[in-house]
Amino acid sequence: MTAYLDHLLADAKKDGIGIGITADSKVKLRGPASALHKWQPILVQHKADILAADLDRLIRQAATFYQYDTDDLRLIQITAASDPAGLRLALRSDPLRPYYQTAPIPSPDRENPIPQPSEHTSCY
Repeated sequence: MTAYLDHLLADAKKDGIGIGITADSKVKLRGPASALHKWQPILVQHKADILAADLDRLIRQAATFYQYDTDDLRLIQITAASDPAGLRLALRSDPLRPYYQTAPIPSPDRENPIPQPSEHTSCY
C-alpha cells in the first residue's frame, strides 16, 4: 500500500469511515452519512488500490501461515494478476483462515465490524 493510500484511509477512519470488501470485490463504506458523503467520491477513485492492498494483505497472511516458498509466491502472483477476484474469494474462503494469525492484523474493516444504528452504508 502506498503512503498516500495509507494516509487517505487513516483520515477516513478518523472521520468514522469503516471499509470492507464484499465477496464480489466491491468496496463497502460505512459510517456517518456526512462522512460517507465526503469520503465516497475520494475513495472511489482509489478502488483498484484498495482492492490490491486487501488482496496483498490476504496473500501475506496465507503465505505466513502456509510458509510459501519463492515458487509458491510466484504462482500466487501470477494468479493474482490473472484473476484477482477469484484469488481473493479463495483466500477468504480458506477454512483455516481463522488460524492464520493469533494477533489481529490491522485492517480498515476490523474497527467496527457491525454497523451501528446511526451509520449508513455505501458500496461502489
